[in-house]
Amino acid sequence: MKATAQMGQYEIYEIIGKGGLATIFLARDTNQGPESPLLALKCMNPEAANHEMAVQGFFQEIKLLRSFKHQNLLTGEDSGKQRGVHYVVTQFIDGQNLRSINNKLRSTGNIMSLLPFLISEVLAGLDYLHEFKDEKGKALKITHNDLTPGNILVGYEGEVKIADFGAATFEGHPLASSAEPEVMGTLSYLAPEKLLGKKFDNRADIYAVGVMLYELALGSPIYQHREGESDMDVLERITKGQYDPIESIKTDLPEHVSTTITQAMALKPKKRFKNAKEMALQLGIDLDSEAAFSARERRQFLLGTAMKSLFYKEYQKSARQR
Repeated sequence: MKATAQMGQYEIYEIIGKGGLATIFLARDTNQGPESPLLALKCMNPEAANHEMAVQGFFQEIKLLRSFKHQNLLTGEDSGKQRGVHYVVTQFIDGQNLRSINNKLRSTGNIMSLLPFLISEVLAGLDYLHEFKDEKGKALKITHNDLTPGNILVGYEGEVKIADFGAATFEGHPLASSAEPEVMGTLSYLAPEKLLGKKFDNRADIYAVGVMLYELALGSPIYQHREGESDMDVLERITKGQYDPIESIKTDLPEHVSTTITQAMALKPKKRFKNAKEMALQLGIDLDSEAAFSARERRQFLLGTAMKSLFYKEYQKSARQR
């Protein structure tokens, strides 16, 4: 690959993602040589730099990324400022996000047998996030707040990573302690209590994983706009739990998957799973067991094989670039 720009010690090759807050580039650290691993370089967009909340979220994400050490969370490698642009460098996950996987599955079939493992990997990362302690051993009680298919990365080798921590709240965070918490995230994946302006905790993240499992298992968006519906109409349906019943879409869904979705998406937080480990256990995977640990490598291989098959052209293109 030929570099198109330079950011400090990093060669930049191409844009691999763009949002309102930042643009993500494929990059390589020149200090590590031409054969060093590819990286993702996330640069704050100039227009976002004028918004205080956006800047706070960007720097918060940098701090969290540099602190995390877990196989299912995207981790930070470096951060800095060049030519007035703030940036953070993370691992590059060669693969697709869950949104792309959802879209592909709707036209090519499903990977039902691998769904419990894929979701349990998300839950393993979420468990680490929710239980994360600072350097003094204090539990921060982090809530991700923006768990969506676009923020779940699945690599061609079967690795699963949670990304984008800019909307995360934690103990002591001004939004977490507010009497009227600000709603952050993507509408379809927001827990009802957040939309109703009530206080929330990490069970709001459990709800979002339930929505993602619903969409993966059933091949159907859960709260897409119906003809003539406004955002407020969709919001009202979410707060009332008015989504298409599982059995009306798929009658042969394994019972343990169906019951997991239903409990994770319960309207009242107290009726959901207490934590990520409990939800994984309902899917048949004990995150603490030696058996699950020893089976992980085989399941990851199978997920990677499925990814290469689903995205054959994309994988081949990526392999040529590497």
